[in-house]
Amino acid sequence: MSGLELRISSIEGMRAVFAIWVVIHHALSNTGLDKNGNVIWGYLRSGGYAVDLFVIISGFVIFYLLDHKREGYIPYLIRRFFRLFPVFFLLFIVAIPLSLLIPDNANSYSHLFVGKNFPRVEYVQSWWEHIELNIAAHFFMLHGIIPEVIAPGAPIAFLGPAWSISLEWQFYILAPALFILSSKIYRGCYSPSVSALIILSVTALFLIVSKVYPHVIRGAFFPDHFVFFMLGWISYFLSKELSVSKIPLSSIFLICFLLSMMVGIVSNAILVPGPTGVICIWLLLFPLTVSRNEDGLFYSAVFNNKVMNYLGRISYSVYLSHVLVIVVLMKLISYVPYTFGSVQLAVVLVPLTVIVTVVLSHILYICIENPGMKIGKKIASKFDRRLGC
Repeated sequence: MSGLELRISSIEGMRAVFAIWVVIHHALSNTGLDKNGNVIWGYLRSGGYAVDLFVIISGFVIFYLLDHKREGYIPYLIRRFFRLFPVFFLLFIVAIPLSLLIPDNANSYSHLFVGKNFPRVEYVQSWWEHIELNIAAHFFMLHGIIPEVIAPGAPIAFLGPAWSISLEWQFYILAPALFILSSKIYRGCYSPSVSALIILSVTALFLIVSKVYPHVIRGAFFPDHFVFFMLGWISYFLSKELSVSKIPLSSIFLICFLLSMMVGIVSNAILVPGPTGVICIWLLLFPLTVSRNEDGLFYSAVFNNKVMNYLGRISYSVYLSHVLVIVVLMKLISYVPYTFGSVQLAVVLVPLTVIVTVVLSHILYICIENPGMKIGKKIASKFDRRLGC
């Protein structure tokens, strides 16, 4: 296995961990359990930050693909579209009728949510009121640009996690231009002062757009997550440089560990979920992206094995389908003649959700996701020939 293949395999394992993290987070959030508790409990109930880590990984992986695949913009976009769309839109259509179960579940488990809202229940009416807009926006995967003032909850309409799919699609559209500019900076095509000016200008542009654009729930508008994407592609160029350097991988691990500790201590976020905590986690994981043939297997053992690679392959379906599994399972559990407390419900719901989601995701991968990617590859290859690439 080459260093590059090993690097991607390790990242697949990371995706598996983050996907399961999100599943557990959403299952627990439907039990009424608070986030208060020890550090581990706090992170389990803060799965939204796993999505930030997904975003960083996306920035890394897309720049890796753009750097190695060297295909035209249209073939690239076709492949990316068919990577996301088939499973996404199928589950979105299924989620529309299933959304009617959310208010029922809210009533069935109201005793667990005294003084707080059942997840997403406050948005269901808005989703249906703007159903034509929501369907059209999801069809183009641009629901993430719809602000609250136009259609409340549009980015999470019916299929909650799909807000980040729109975020990814927005990034895919812009990524080639950002890659070309970043590659020129990496190769030294500009002077250091010009490079710094470009980086500051582009960053400032997206941050300003993020501030002036009307509020979009979950930060589903690309500029709202620009910094995390940028961290991912900077990490790619850095790992590319380090992969051919003579610095021992153990030293890279030590440096990243110390940086993570320093960032965490300065920001008081080393053990606290949050944006800075996400950066600390990424610093700890970053050395896995610079794995080499001679020592990469040792350092990526946790993430690069058959189980983690398998879960990584189906992690997209895991991420998208688990909320529907939760909705259905909670409806079925409500028929049990027993009044569940938050802890009892968590003991039942969390493992059931993980198991059913993994099985369903395997089926979706085999029947929808993988065939969709093959169709995208076939169509993209035709455009490759047409464009003379």
